[in-house]
Amino acid sequence: MALNYYTKIKGKKYDRRLVELAEGLTSGKGDGRISIQDAKTLLRVVKDSNTYSAIEKSTMEYIRKHYKFTKEADSFFRTEIRKWAASKKAPRSKNQKQSTPPKIAIPTKPEVTIENKALPIETPKKPSALKQILLALFLLILLAIAYYFITHKINCALPSPAPLSPKVETRPPTSQHQVSAELKTFIEATKLNFIAEKTTLSPVAEKTLDALIERTKNENLRLEITGHTCSLGTRKINEIISLKRANTVKDALIKRGFSAQNIKVRGVADSEPIADNRTVSGRISNRRVSFKILE
Repeated sequence: MALNYYTKIKGKKYDRRLVELAEGLTSGKGDGRISIQDAKTLLRVVKDSNTYSAIEKSTMEYIRKHYKFTKEADSFFRTEIRKWAASKKAPRSKNQKQSTPPKIAIPTKPEVTIENKALPIETPKKPSALKQILLALFLLILLAIAYYFITHKINCALPSPAPLSPKVETRPPTSQHQVSAELKTFIEATKLNFIAEKTTLSPVAEKTLDALIERTKNENLRLEITGHTCSLGTRKINEIISLKRANTVKDALIKRGFSAQNIKVRGVADSEPIADNRTVSGRISNRRVSFKILE
């Protein structure tokens, strides 16, 4: 674990990621307690490193002491963390003693002598000139047949020219060049923030989407929705979370009347930060969904 993953509270080191996750799970909507679903999220983050270090153990003791759990969540977490921690230990039998491995005799390779004998070398027979000419003619005939069928099928597949129809003036779809600078700035400045490990929309994000739909309802826009995470967690998990955040916003826009064909989604994990991931405020800013107008 890197040094910037630690946080000090009253002079004692704790796992910064777990403390911030507990803070995020107990703030905002809800009754301020860690539910059984939140306890599962905490357990998954602890298991992420595949070891239960002393720092992680003391951090979970701190969280259980300073954050409220529901009765079911507390019982679930105690049981599961004990099972998982026990599976990571490899206890030794008290009577087991280290012994030096027995020496294994490695047989030596017997010497093999090969008598030098002159072996007859068969030279490959060259095909006759007549056979070479016939083979070349056969290949040319095959190429000619293939060329005929390819050109014939292409000519047959080409549609006949359509009759000229009277010119009808249509309104071209709105592109990035036709969007006003004010609307473009508004859309690309719109950001939806998420709690750590969460992919659901907050009430503030819902209101922001309402405002976005109101500003774009008369425009035929194509949007690129990009999901982001902070640097905490593994790259693989962050890619999954970022893509899920983008798809959550896409579904919310479609429910509000935005065309699904005009939406493209991306999940880029923590590869495009807008703030310093070494600070709490920076990580909060990086856990977001952003928008971009496509041509």
